[in-house]
Amino acid sequence: MKKKILITVGYKKRELDYICLLSVFLQKSDFDVKIIYANYEVYHTIFSWHPDIVLLGQVNQNENISVARYAHKVGATVVILNCEGSYSKENSKVFFGININDFVDYYLVWGRQQYLDINDLTNIKETKVFQCGTPKFDVYHPKILSFYHKKMPYQKQFNECKPTICIACSFLGADSDWNMVKNNIAYKDISKEIFEKQAVYQKQLRKSYINLSKKISDTHLFNIILRVHPLENDFEYRKALVRQQNVYIDNSIPPVRLFSAINLLIHRTSTLAIEAWIANIPTISFDPILNSDNGMLEFTKFERKFSNQFDVVKFIKLNKNKFVSKIISEQRSFLKNRYGVDKNNAQFSSEKITAIISSIKLKPKQRVWHFNIVLYYLFEVLKMILNLSYNFQVIGLFKGQNYRSNMKQLFITEAEVNKKINFYQRLLFLN
Repeated sequence: MKKKILITVGYKKRELDYICLLSVFLQKSDFDVKIIYANYEVYHTIFSWHPDIVLLGQVNQNENISVARYAHKVGATVVILNCEGSYSKENSKVFFGININDFVDYYLVWGRQQYLDINDLTNIKETKVFQCGTPKFDVYHPKILSFYHKKMPYQKQFNECKPTICIACSFLGADSDWNMVKNNIAYKDISKEIFEKQAVYQKQLRKSYINLSKKISDTHLFNIILRVHPLENDFEYRKALVRQQNVYIDNSIPPVRLFSAINLLIHRTSTLAIEAWIANIPTISFDPILNSDNGMLEFTKFERKFSNQFDVVKFIKLNKNKFVSKIISEQRSFLKNRYGVDKNNAQFSSEKITAIISSIKLKPKQRVWHFNIVLYYLFEVLKMILNLSYNFQVIGLFKGQNYRSNMKQLFITEAEVNKKINFYQRLLFLN
């Protein structure tokens, strides 16, 4: 009988692709895999499907702590594989959670430094922590990277005679609202004043990056991709840059495909830069507020840094024929220590993770009711009465159009999961 593993995905633009890649290896090892969006329906899936293992992308905020506790209570083995890898010691509580040992059975960390940090900063037992890399970076394996390099985006829009620059924007805080987060455990040590001050900085940064995009566009020397964070609303960018004909705004292109098209990445402490290093794309950091928010992460010390947009424009003009990274050895060392990326080791992280999960000894399970399960059945009844396809459409009748639109972006269907899994199966094992 196959072991059943339930994997939750918080943001499919960020996570679904590599989770489907991981699933290919799990299925090859005879796992029955189910991938769903991480909302209240997770409780019903655990209750009705009886997974042996529940894999979560994080366990540091109210909602995912609650899911982990429920899964542990019914007898599922709770495994954490962080969907994000960048953090500082100051925000470790937001990243890891602190008191997690009682309901987490396995914690899969990306690299050696994260292994040390989680043992130092949380109460989890060291025997539960395993270093295995992340499937997020498996897409840079030669087998997959070569495919994406044959499928370059923007071929029709771009002038092939010009270098292409990607400007990465990640300013989610610019649209943040204190009322949305004030009851979340991850923000309990942050005052409203500090939170709102951070939002002001984020607005300032977004404005600076829009102005930089205009300055570079006005040189007419480059193709420009403005890569907005998948979780950030791109409305302000599109409104401000509507007249810039050589700026292409995109918040959904997978990084591995993006890197097949660009010659340089400009960012402010975005983890997209880490992936650029793996793909051998030069990066520079633009920080117009001089780290006033203490938001710059450690890895940016291995890059050229600029605080003035005119200096950035001057630099890219001088180097437009050949962008290079001059700190490659330090970058590679950092990648190996922090993220477990070793270019001398061609093994997929998904293989390591599958081996760890395959060794799990299953626990006896029990049926435990939860309020969200009752809620699920209530919405199921309403869904049938109203002849709707999904529960979120029922909830949307009460919460409005914005909720329905957001859920359309987040909700994961079985069809799209199967499509991605079939793609990776053909690419890895059938060619």
